[in-house]
Amino acid sequence: MIIALTGYPGSGKTSIAKELAGLLNREWLDTDMIIEETFSKPPSRIITEEGEKKFRRVESEVLRKILKEFRHKPLILSLGGGIILSPGNLELLREETLLIFIHTPFEELVERLKNNHESRPVIPSRDGKLDAEAMYRHFKERLPLYLQAHLVFDNHFPDAQTAARHLRDIIQTLENE
Repeated sequence: MIIALTGYPGSGKTSIAKELAGLLNREWLDTDMIIEETFSKPPSRIITEEGEKKFRRVESEVLRKILKEFRHKPLILSLGGGIILSPGNLELLREETLLIFIHTPFEELVERLKNNHESRPVIPSRDGKLDAEAMYRHFKERLPLYLQAHLVFDNHFPDAQTAARHLRDIIQTLENE
């Protein structure tokens, strides 16, 4: 089974996924890392140089390729924060994976992103600084899509290791039902 983690940028998807893969003894992949390896540039540069629309197309292609290749294999997949915005991706993820929304408190997202938003061009900023008001609106626009995941995991934990251990316990309970 593929377990896919979604959520807003900065929510901890990648860090938690990496830890979770170790705890569950599964392979781990990250869509943004695969895109960077494939195109020899990070998603942020693709978005800046070629536009978000082009990036979302590339992201959707990578997602479909991963889901096809790992259909019957154990995998932990961390997703780009906006992958659910492209038509059909959310439905595909709900059909092909156990989709988990990593719900990190908004205040924590702001704290994590205020010194790291430059590498994330879809995060609203103004005059070189994180625009928390605009980011809140951006987050609220995406929230209804994230909430369509099979499971909402409230990430109020101090670190990825602790969050991953709690998430592992939930997954193991679900798998034993």
